[in-house]
Amino acid sequence: MLNRRDFLAYLASCGVCLSFPSILSANKLNNKTLVLVELKGGNDGLNTLIPYADSLYKEIRPTLAIEQNKIIKIDNKVGFHPSLKGMMELFDRGELACLQGVGYENPNRSHFRSIEIWESASSSQEYLNNGWITDVFSQNSRDNTLDGLVLGKGSLGPMFGEGLKTLVFDDPKKFVRATKYLKDLPSSLSSTNSALAHLLNVQKDI
Repeated sequence: MLNRRDFLAYLASCGVCLSFPSILSANKLNNKTLVLVELKGGNDGLNTLIPYADSLYKEIRPTLAIEQNKIIKIDNKVGFHPSLKGMMELFDRGELACLQGVGYENPNRSHFRSIEIWESASSSQEYLNNGWITDVFSQNSRDNTLDGLVLGKGSLGPMFGEGLKTLVFDDPKKFVRATKYLKDLPSSLSSTNSALAHLLNVQKDI
């Protein structure tokens, strides 16, 4: 799995976008491309979106509280951590929204089951076979070589299930180098063996 620092570095350099322009432009739903970033691990929410106007904030965390003069204030109640200046720029342009206290009814307090609920958009008592992104794509006709691109490994997130063509890898540069070996594959190469024909078609698509 990519760590946070490496993933954000890829985004900052736009190297991933430049490496896959045809993928990003060809797989648009209603002329829009969804980029979903999932940061797994712990996060101090109270020092990300800071409730600085609440007197309990500094009272409960006297050593961890961010000083008010350093907080990037969104309104008269909450503000961003000082390291999130870029987030504030997005917020000011209307390209970012913050949702607090998001959850689901009747939580069972299981970390792994909660992830399943988030990724499938199910109720806490439902067990679905597809992620919510997979369901969205299945309801829209499309003829793409690729539906989704996952940077990281170990989980498809909300793209799990049947009917979605997804490419998964954890090293974009290594992937690009590897695909160069496929460029000399003859376009006329085929096989009457169905399994081999499938592998050849996958290679051509990549």
